[in-house]
Amino acid sequence: MARSLWFGTQEISAEALAHRYATAPSKFLLLPNGTTAHYREYLPSGARAYASLVLLHGGSLSLFSWEPWVQRLRSSMHIVTVDLPGQGLTGVTSDRDYSPGALTAFVDVFTRTLGLNERFVVVGHSTGGYVAWRFALTHPERLAGLVLIAPGGTAELGGPQGRIVDLVRKPGGALLFRALLSRERMALALKAIVFDPSLITAEIVDRQWDLNQRPGAFDATVARLRGASFDPAMVARLKEIRVPTLILWGRDDIVFPLSEAEKFTSAIPSARLVIYERCGHWPMEELPDRSAEELKGFISTL
Repeated sequence: MARSLWFGTQEISAEALAHRYATAPSKFLLLPNGTTAHYREYLPSGARAYASLVLLHGGSLSLFSWEPWVQRLRSSMHIVTVDLPGQGLTGVTSDRDYSPGALTAFVDVFTRTLGLNERFVVVGHSTGGYVAWRFALTHPERLAGLVLIAPGGTAELGGPQGRIVDLVRKPGGALLFRALLSRERMALALKAIVFDPSLITAEIVDRQWDLNQRPGAFDATVARLRGASFDPAMVARLKEIRVPTLILWGRDDIVFPLSEAEKFTSAIPSARLVIYERCGHWPMEELPDRSAEELKGFISTL
């Protein structure tokens, strides 16, 4: 049920969204700080041979962005996907802090509360990649490996997302951003970041649009976009990452261009970079078979 109307955009209640999208195997976990995290957990059908995976989605996306990988890997791996605070079906936080540091702390609290005590592999896409490599710096003892997919944290956002950042950082920009929001513009933005726009189906757009109408989601998005896209002091610490690291990047990425990859490969001693041709910012959606096999091969070496 819609709860309010802003410039023609209706918010959708958390209850209605949960009814629509929190289908099996979705679960909700109440954390010590009061945040309720939406997550999905997949257990392998046979004996577990690999380290557990914790998958962190990109900014303003959701755990559903990992479904192509989940369908290809769930039979052989223990996988946990989670909506980051203020995104997907995870609620807003009491302190309204959606900074990279706060999101990194969320991952630590969430995985501990879930009971993930063994070392695991954290996988992060885009902004989730920024959170993942920060986690590798702050909690190296908890990790068996690190996988970064076109990660943020070393540069400002580019493409449509970069233009939104520029807008919301101006006086009155957030109000204008809300006024301009529409399903059609969201569809265009999603299609712009992939090499083949036909991959962005109506189902993907509808789900993305709906989840971003959750109460508090817009304010959380603005808070993230207004924050610093990177911290030079943290970038300087990339060389401290010692866990085995795999980096996946599309050559045609306009959000975080391939040129940013060198900052990771030159700093992280163990980093191995895989570049995908005819691929944009979303390798697990654009090339799910190849990228999932690359991940599986990496995990098997840990």
